[in-house]
Amino acid sequence: MNKAALFISIVAFILSAVWLYFERDFEPLISTVLCLGGVLGSWTYGRKSQRDNQYLREFDAIKARWLAERELRQPNLDDARWLLSEVLDFLHRLRVEPNTDKYHAEIDKLTLSVKTTQNMQIYLDGGASYSEFWHQGTEAIEKISGITSKI
Repeated sequence: MNKAALFISIVAFILSAVWLYFERDFEPLISTVLCLGGVLGSWTYGRKSQRDNQYLREFDAIKARWLAERELRQPNLDDARWLLSEVLDFLHRLRVEPNTDKYHAEIDKLTLSVKTTQNMQIYLDGGASYSEFWHQGTEAIEKISGITSKI
């Protein structure tokens, strides 16, 4: 939140309200209404920015855990599948945000991709299906990272 802009808007609103109190005319009324718009605009812009940064930080933490899990290359993929379920939860929360309407198709496609990766069967095929699991998961994580940086 831009605290300086919010502070200036509040001070201007108070001064124009005092002006309106002493001089009941059209100019002080317009000034008061415009200052109120500035206060609300500064306040909501700051809240939107914080919310967007929160999603970016949250996904960066999930991405870091995914990359660490990938580097460990454990034979049991339960933790990786659990991380993919967190990614799905993140995508569902992201999709209901009001400023993500134009990304719904991409989010839906990524949700399907993550769910497909999560349900992938690993076979005794010399590590091909194991490598494909990590490749598809990392690819989906990178695409989601691209979307969160655009929002």
